Amino acid sequence: VSKGLASRIRRGDRSHPDLVRLDSLKPRLSYPGWYSDFMEAETSLHKILPSFKFDDYMFKLQEKQRMFEGDRCHERLLELDSQRFSYPGWQEDIEYAEKN
Repeated sequence: VSKGLASRIRRGDRSHPDLVRLDSLKPRLSYPGWYSDFMEAETSLHKILPSFKFDDYMFKLQEKQRMFEGDRCHERLLELDSQRFSYPGWQEDIEYAEKN
């Protein structure tokens, strides 16, 4: 992603393919904290990072929305849900795992 992308965004130009992908998600996002995650994904495009990093942000946005809507079909969530924990503090660990 070019360094000039930040100035294009400031001018209102959101035609970059990754921004188009990101913007297409915006109307469907409603989970708590979505806007902060959305802006973090946008900011990642300003930096000289490998493109897979942006794909990670896109996945995070989509996965958090699915979880917020009650969809836990991702294999990692299915694995987490199949476990039975009984140690002190396991609930906090589950919450941390779901957020990350």
